[in-house]
This record gives sequence, structure tokens and C-alpha cells, in this order.
Amino acid sequence: MGCVFRALDERLSREVAVKVLLHGQHDENHIRRFEREARAAGSLNHPNIVVVHDAGDQDGEPYLVTELLDGETLRKALSRGALAPARAADLALQVARGLVAAHEHGIVHRDLKPENLFLTRGGVLKILDFGIAQLPRESSGLDRVRTATGAPIGTVSYMSPEQVRGQQVDARSDLFSLGSVLHEMLSGAPPFDRATVLDTGHAVIAEAAPALPSRVSGSLAAIVNRCLKKDPGDRFGSARELAAGLETIAQSSHARSRRRLAIVVCCRDCSSSRSSNRGGSGC
Repeated sequence: MGCVFRALDERLSREVAVKVLLHGQHDENHIRRFEREARAAGSLNHPNIVVVHDAGDQDGEPYLVTELLDGETLRKALSRGALAPARAADLALQVARGLVAAHEHGIVHRDLKPENLFLTRGGVLKILDFGIAQLPRESSGLDRVRTATGAPIGTVSYMSPEQVRGQQVDARSDLFSLGSVLHEMLSGAPPFDRATVLDTGHAVIAEAAPALPSRVSGSLAAIVNRCLKKDPGDRFGSARELAAGLETIAQSSHARSRRRLAIVVCCRDCSSSRSSNRGGSGC
């Protein structure tokens, strides 16, 4: 939602991103979403959440000033194909850490999808667009009514079953959405995407996610499957619990990488030793 411009903050001599509404988006609903994004992201301070510097209104034109990000969305990265399991797990871990910060402030994102996740050139993942976030102590009654009219809040392919039904959601809804994103990172396609919105919603509610490729470890597949449980009570209890599971996988992956590096170095050393000691015992 909106249009983003690159700009210079002359007061602090830094480049920033300025987001404004497009023509035709100045209705009450879009303005409310814009203000919601400013309040939600502006209240958070975490390396995996986009930084909001300022927000305001200039001659009736609302604007949002954020850090300028250099890189690409996860959607663009996935357009080149599925990611390696270790890479996918690392990115999911970064999302989970950002969600820990949001959820502990009482904020539920409600629209996690590859378009709203940004990969910087430095390898940091940032959660974007809190425009439909559920804020602390906020009743979701209005959202349920709007969903019941056929206009769901969010993107159906990544919604939780309770969100598709228009029911009140909590932090565990975001965990389902993250599970859908992680499944796509590993398989190359959204697990519940169908030809129509209606069919997609039915798949989210009633169908099992497709099996992951065999290259995905059992432990990582188990995390994805738990995130995608239809009943919120069967999912991880919190983003922190999910992050702990992903951290275990990341540590295991790093340990395997170090062992492979050690083996390669040893083999190179042995080869060098044999070349310089033709008459000796070598390695």
C-alpha cells in the first residue's frame, strides 16, 4: 500500500525512505491503515523490524519516514527458486525474532508474506508493512465484520485458518503465516495457493500442506508442520518457542559446516605434505 520514495534527511544528513499514499487511496480505510502502520512499527525497536524515523501529515498528505533499505524482498528472491534449507531456516529465525519483539508489545502483524519481508545486502531480514496489524488492547470486532463481508484482512494464501474464518486472532496466527512462508522458501511454492481465493481459503482451513522435499531434514520439517497446525493450540505457544527450535537447527547446521571445513583443510594439508615429502610417511 502506498508509494515509497528515496529522500534525504537534511537535518541529519542521511538517506531515508518516505512512504505516501497513492492517488485514490485517501479514503478513511487507507488512511487508518497508514496510521496503524506508523503506530505499530514506530513503537518497536528491533534489528529485524523496519525502523520508523517519523510520521506526520503535510498539507493533508500523510507520510511515513523509515530507514532506507538496500536489497530485495523475499518475494523477489523466491522468484529465482527455493532456498537451501539452512538459508531458509536462518531467515525464518530472523522473522521469528522480530515477531518476539512485536508480540511482546501486544502487536500481531496479520500479513506476513514474502512481499512484506525484506532481505538487505548484509543478510539481515526486515519485517515490513504493519498496516493491518492488531494493536495492543484492540478489539478485532470490526475486522471480523469486514472479513464476513468477503474482504478478508490479510493475504489469504498466508492466513491462518482462524483469520480466514474472520475470527479473533492472536500471536499464534502469525506463526501459521510464518510456517507458510517457510514452507514456500523450502518448496518453492505457497502450500495452500489455489486457483481462486475461495479455494485457497478452503485449503488453508481443511487441507494438509504438501510434503516438503526430501532434502529438508526431519527436524526442520517438524517445525514447519507444527506451525501449520489448523488448531492454534497445537502450534508453538509463542514466537520465542519457535525461535528456540530454529536456533537449534541453525546451530546444528553451523556445526556441520565447521566439520566439513575442517575435513577440507585437513585434506589440503595432507595433499601438500605428500607433495613436499615424497620420501616420508606423509599423512
